Amino acid sequence: MFKGPRLSGEIFGIPYDFSIPTLRKIRKRWWNKEDPRIIVPKTFGLGFDINLYQLQKREPLLFRLFLLGIAGYILTNILSSKQEKNTQN
Repeated sequence: MFKGPRLSGEIFGIPYDFSIPTLRKIRKRWWNKEDPRIIVPKTFGLGFDINLYQLQKREPLLFRLFLLGIAGYILTNILSSKQEKNTQN
């Protein structure tokens, strides 16, 4: 009997999960003290996520660079959207 497509599994060794993410699931993948892996299955979609707890514990410099990159990305987007608003006015 066909039960429909599976919401999670692997395709050619790459994990996928298309079930609705919850805050608990996001936290479990992104900040998990019990899971020793740094690279973990994606919270939603196809591919991998980073267990930030293990990254900051084992590679603190890389963790700081990661956070700096995220902050730079956010700041760049904020500044470019402000610049677009100024040129439109």
